[in-house]
Amino acid sequence: MRVRQIVAVAAVVLLAAGQGLAQDESFPPDDIHIRLERTPCQGKCPTYTIDIDGNGRVTYEGIQWVSTLGTHTWQVPEEDVVDLVNRFLDAHFFDAAPAYRADEPLPATADGVARAPGARLTLNLGAKSHTVLLSADYPEELALLPMNVDDAAQVAGRGRSHAPKGSAVGPASTQ
Repeated sequence: MRVRQIVAVAAVVLLAAGQGLAQDESFPPDDIHIRLERTPCQGKCPTYTIDIDGNGRVTYEGIQWVSTLGTHTWQVPEEDVVDLVNRFLDAHFFDAAPAYRADEPLPATADGVARAPGARLTLNLGAKSHTVLLSADYPEELALLPMNVDDAAQVAGRGRSHAPKGSAVGPASTQ
């Protein structure tokens, strides 16, 4: 297991240049954290959070319009976490603006909920941390990151399982 962790850390370090990170900087699994928050919208948008640590521990919280509400945890391969971090680095995540919204945003509903869904992403590598809200007009290289987090966390497959409604973990809409 220790060899696998060292390989995982090395893979993250290889792509760190150009991201404000030193190329020889190491990131033990305990210093890696990724978070995705799917924000509510006017419709029936799945609203949930996913937290993934460098050891592959996933914590999912279903909030609304998902097949399972509440907090659930499971494990994914560390290699999947490394691949996900590399995708963030390839997308120049640390260089992204803190928020991307439409030039003229649609008015929110009376209770302040946005009309369109959004995603808030956070990446922590050691002491370096960055959060980006993707709502509209964001760069193409950032567009796939929320789905990459879903895939690495293995959320979609759990939400589309053949288990009885309400028992599967994941963001499948309850529409």
